[in-house]
Amino acid sequence: MARFCREVVEHAKVLLFALVSTKDTIGDYKQQISGKGQDQKYYNKCASYFLERVGHFLLEHDIPGEDLTIVFEERASHDYQKMRNYISKIKDNPMDPRLGYFLAPIIPSRITAVAKTAEPLLCYADLVAFSVSAAIDASKANYAVPEQRYLRELKAKFFSDNTSGAIGEFGLKVFKREQMKLDSHTARFLQSWHRADVRPTLPD
Repeated sequence: MARFCREVVEHAKVLLFALVSTKDTIGDYKQQISGKGQDQKYYNKCASYFLERVGHFLLEHDIPGEDLTIVFEERASHDYQKMRNYISKIKDNPMDPRLGYFLAPIIPSRITAVAKTAEPLLCYADLVAFSVSAAIDASKANYAVPEQRYLRELKAKFFSDNTSGAIGEFGLKVFKREQMKLDSHTARFLQSWHRADVRPTLPD
């Protein structure tokens, strides 16, 4: 796995983004989505925060949304039209100006979903998802010891702030990081991806 990560960094022409979120840190929204369909609503909420980061990159580089096709790995039970509708609703009437601004270049009609076998590039999404999860989640699979080597190998490929080099809140968004129950080693690791007081801001 570490070798594959190095090969991606050395040879693949990709820019990486990732979002980390838990239901424990979404506040009142957890109650709002309780009941039937909560997993889909939570997934769409996470997708909006993830796409906000992609939209920021598009704005920074003057890339029109029409030039971007957004491909998710298809989940059999997920309604992607509801996702598109949800993103459209946020864009049209954002409760958070920041979210509305950074989502502006995202065109919901260009969101699609395909089987993993139909889009080879989804292997990069799998790699990032696995690396982020292994770095943060103290699960039984990694003997309760987060493995951060893979994510460190990929660090250079993440979208970052042009001035400070910060990746946290740019290419890697950890939603309400300060409220997550992280061990001290993992907390320090994530802190190293951030810069004090450096966050994406709206134009004056």
